[in-house]
Amino acid sequence: MIEVVGFVDADDVDPLLYARPYWVGAHSPGAQKPYAPLVEALARSGRLAVCKVALRSLL
Repeated sequence: MIEVVGFVDADDVDPLLYARPYWVGAHSPGAQKPYAPLVEALARSGRLAVCKVALRSLL
């Protein structure tokens, strides 16, 4: 689950924070449909999304 909690200008992020970035993307074609508009809008606007990500493992 991904919760977008806000947006910031890419220039406002300290480059030191990129030392350990986490990149999230959709793996399956069905997951691409809702994810693609967000990625496109962020790329056009030069902004970054600040998100909370919940990870789980099915062991």
